[in-house]
Amino acid sequence: MDRNEKVKFYLPPDGGFGLVYSILLTTIASFKCHKIYLHHRSYAYINKYSVLMAVLNAAAGKKATHIFLSEKMANDFSKKYRVDKYYIVSNLIHVKNWFELNLEPKKYTQDEIVLGFMSNISIEKGIKDAVNTTFMLREKGINAKLKIGGVCDNIEIENYLKDTIKSNPSYFKFVGFVDKNSKLDFFQRT
Repeated sequence: MDRNEKVKFYLPPDGGFGLVYSILLTTIASFKCHKIYLHHRSYAYINKYSVLMAVLNAAAGKKATHIFLSEKMANDFSKKYRVDKYYIVSNLIHVKNWFELNLEPKKYTQDEIVLGFMSNISIEKGIKDAVNTTFMLREKGINAKLKIGGVCDNIEIENYLKDTIKSNPSYFKFVGFVDKNSKLDFFQRT
């Protein structure tokens, strides 16, 4: 590598004690790299202040450009930690084209429509929109159901989901955490 070459460092910081490794790597990068990009995908250190994240953020210093999933995530983060520069990059860009997944085509029946919502469950990710879409379809006489997979980002969303499902148990199915091995199964089974 040429000494004059401007090296960039990209890291999606871990959410828990893995931040210790992120701090180590970021500290090294702060000496060796021209720019540091921290791609935040976890609310763990946003919902609850983390000394480790504060140390990581300080280690990155002025070289840091933060990448967030939503404007709300950026605002919530900046209430706890310093942010000079940031971008918003939705997770939507990481979704493969459906034709690449080799899913078995399903036949549409007018008896029932099952919508799928799989994500970290938050308002920013659209859980209330998905719930409201289900209600709207049912109001129009369509037997719609919503299958939900993921982990709630905070207690308010968890309570909202519990209350919604409790008051309309036949409309919603909550399966909880979905790992990478069960994602296709989530969409293939209703």
